[in-house]
Parts: sequence; structure tokens; C-alpha cells
Amino acid sequence: MDFIVGDLVNARWFNVGDWVEGTGMITSYDIEYHDDDEEYHYEVALTSGGKEWLPQDCLTAIVLKTEEEEKK
Repeated sequence: MDFIVGDLVNARWFNVGDWVEGTGMITSYDIEYHDDDEEYHYEVALTSGGKEWLPQDCLTAIVLKTEEEEKK
């Protein structure tokens, strides 16, 4: 599991023949098992107002810079 509840993420997923992108926050997660392998799925509350359940490979963490890092 790479993300925890409260993490900010950028999301990109394929939906009804088109790529969709959004930004949001992880609100929960679940594990899906496939042939002795596990895959995490995360519920993302999007800034657009919707929620999506997405696999881990559709998400990228948003890393906030501290004031000290911005001064460099």
C-alpha cells in the first residue's frame, strides 16, 4: 500500500472511451485479490465533487514543498 487516508493525489483513469484526470484526496482503500496477488484500490474524493474507486497505478502523490525547500 503506497497511499494512506488523507493523502493528496493526482488521478488519471480511462472511462467510457476517454481519459479522465482529476485531483483529490484518498478517503478509504480496499484490497482486491487476483491469483495470489493483491491490488490496492483507493476511493478518491475529487475536487470536482465526485468520488472514484481507482487502482494504485492510476494515482500519483502530490508532494507539498516546505518553505525551506522553496527558498533553495
